[in-house]
Amino acid sequence: MKSLDVRTMMVMVACLNLLFCGLLALAGLHAGSIRGMRHWAVASFCAGLSLGLALLQERPSLEPNWVIVVGSVLLALALCLYWNGIKAF
Repeated sequence: MKSLDVRTMMVMVACLNLLFCGLLALAGLHAGSIRGMRHWAVASFCAGLSLGLALLQERPSLEPNWVIVVGSVLLALALCLYWNGIKAF
């Protein structure tokens, strides 16, 4: 039995978050009266970007501490924006 490749799963989740960001941004443009959609779009973008940065951590040319701090801040921002979007909705 083969095991799951974690890096491939992270790439797929990052891509899905970025695509979901575009979908929510378009939905937010068409449904201007529904509040919270733009918060969710920016949150999905931040979450996808933080997962993308987590994949860069394995490269020896970048300082790993820098990538961890920026990725953690982006993920915390995404969670706050998700919460704000839920409250606004």
